Amino acid sequence: MQKDTEKHWVTFYTKPRSEKKAFAQLERSGFEPYLPLQRRLHKWHDRKKWVEMPLFSSYIFVNIYYKQLYQVLEQPCITRYVRFGDEVAVLSETEIDALRRMIASERELFVQNMSQMKKGSRVRLISGGVFDGLEGELISDCKDGNFAVRIQCVSSVVVMNVDRQLMEFIE
Repeated sequence: MQKDTEKHWVTFYTKPRSEKKAFAQLERSGFEPYLPLQRRLHKWHDRKKWVEMPLFSSYIFVNIYYKQLYQVLEQPCITRYVRFGDEVAVLSETEIDALRRMIASERELFVQNMSQMKKGSRVRLISGGVFDGLEGELISDCKDGNFAVRIQCVSSVVVMNVDRQLMEFIE
């Protein structure tokens, strides 16, 4: 395990459909959780309603020191932390910032398994707005290119449609 001199965004699994409850429990316990939520129109047979749904099902991110791992695991809705071999799965501050900016845009986002994604060119958004400078990958050749941000620790990519004119290629 790495040194415990700074906080890291550690990825945890939650019980099924308990992401919001886990978020509330972690906040009450003094932790700094992050749960990316997206507004979606949910349809029932008799009505429609806008609801906030987790972007990643059964995952939550918590900014902690490694020595706090087991304190987080004591929370009732947390089942375990994500690992790659012997290493704890962490998100970089850049990935967390990218997720926050994409969520804040209120654009429709799609989460895909990384194995479904076609490899493409690295691009930087030059929109001049909230996405200015955000780096990711181009995964479509159409006019409205699909811009993807890779979230390694949950084996997923977050995809949104962005006009190709708002992108520049990174070498």
